[in-house]
Amino acid sequence: MPSLGLPNWITITRLAAIPFLPVFYLRDRYDLAFFILTYAGLSDLLDGALARVLGQRTKLGAILDPTADKLLMFVSFLTLGWAGALPIWLVVMVIFRDLLIVTGIFTLKIRHKKLYIRPTYLSKMTTFFQLLLLFFCFGTAYLSTDPFPQASGLFPFMKGLIPPSMYLTSFFTVLTGIHYTLIGFAIDRGRQ
Repeated sequence: MPSLGLPNWITITRLAAIPFLPVFYLRDRYDLAFFILTYAGLSDLLDGALARVLGQRTKLGAILDPTADKLLMFVSFLTLGWAGALPIWLVVMVIFRDLLIVTGIFTLKIRHKKLYIRPTYLSKMTTFFQLLLLFFCFGTAYLSTDPFPQASGLFPFMKGLIPPSMYLTSFFTVLTGIHYTLIGFAIDRGRQ
């Protein structure tokens, strides 16, 4: 049996950590929830870089990495929506877009269409703003705990960045949802 390789092991640890994020957040252990989110973000950068540098890009990694990314987004947005830290309309929007993309890919595969799934520039922007919003939300919750006086400048600064991040996230989420839908129709009609 071939070795999984270091990048895949890092991705597996990320996948294993994600279910603990809502447990800690909903039990007011914002420090541990923030740590998991930070670890997930950094490990995502690390496993991709290592796969390129070490020449360990694998089919398993091509499945595990985006699965971990989608699971992190799904769990994080659902947790923040459940806790009332994010509006439900935004949570539904983010989850609906991902379901739309997955359904589109599944439909095209059933119809035996050739797919070359690569994230677009718009998709990368969407992921960036979604992660930034999550970082601000989890970070603000963490900074609101006892070790950090809320009077410190970082707490109001981060809290003030949540609303613009929400609107940028919603804008790019809708934009990429439309973009991927148009790409899907083009692939289905054989134009791509």
